[in-house]
Amino acid sequence: KHIFIALIRSIITFGYYKYNDLFIPWNNQNKRFYHAFTPNELKQLFRNVNFKNIKIFGISKKGITKPANGRDFLIKANKHEKKI
Repeated sequence: KHIFIALIRSIITFGYYKYNDLFIPWNNQNKRFYHAFTPNELKQLFRNVNFKNIKIFGISKKGITKPANGRDFLIKANKHEKKI
């Protein structure tokens, strides 16, 4: 339900909000903002802070799977320190 509403919001606002930007009800009065990251967005964030060998897995009730099959993500990466 929330994803469908987010998709409509993205179309109406001409992309100001992305399809994975969600507003979830909170305390019956307010809405809390959530951004549901895609595996590619997570990889890019990790690259931006010098992580290497980034591998993303999905986590589901069946265990560790491909990212598309999991509800949550598990990220394995190595930190690459820049030499000064």
